[in-house]
Amino acid sequence: MGYAEIKQDLDREASREAKAGGACKGCPPPKKFLEECKKCSTRADANLAWADKMIAEYTKAGNDPSNVTGTDIENAVDASLTAQGIVTSVAGTTDASGNVKVKKQKGPCARLEEAATRAHEDVHANHTKDLQKKLGKNTPAFKKAWNDAKDWAGDEVNAYTAEKKYWEKFKDDCKKAGA
Repeated sequence: MGYAEIKQDLDREASREAKAGGACKGCPPPKKFLEECKKCSTRADANLAWADKMIAEYTKAGNDPSNVTGTDIENAVDASLTAQGIVTSVAGTTDASGNVKVKKQKGPCARLEEAATRAHEDVHANHTKDLQKKLGKNTPAFKKAWNDAKDWAGDEVNAYTAEKKYWEKFKDDCKKAGA
């Protein structure tokens, strides 16, 4: 579920609350959305900073001519993060067929976290499908392109950019709502 769908759910709930409570047009935003803004603002800031960091990491790895495969890119980024004392975990994956898996999250921001991961992984899935359309599914040309270092790094930069836009939109909507 993406941010737009989450917002629609909250808006529908607010509409039901407004009808039940006689609230007027232009009344304050729904309590649940404001609560979510309050609870998740710090997490959103952390995710924005993380996206910026990962964009820089993948850009650096993609510009290193010694990295020739996607595996090289991942190894370079992992080594850089490890050298900085940063331990990571995977929140979602997209396989070479374009299938997306998003790990279930816990806590008050779980559905936002999952939706941001979905936005990230959807970039990978769409790119994979574009490569399949252009080069054929599971062909040698597809496999080569899918594992190309420059392409891999660029796809990660695009995915983290999408994730960043998701959090920026959330923060913007919270600000507009007065949170």
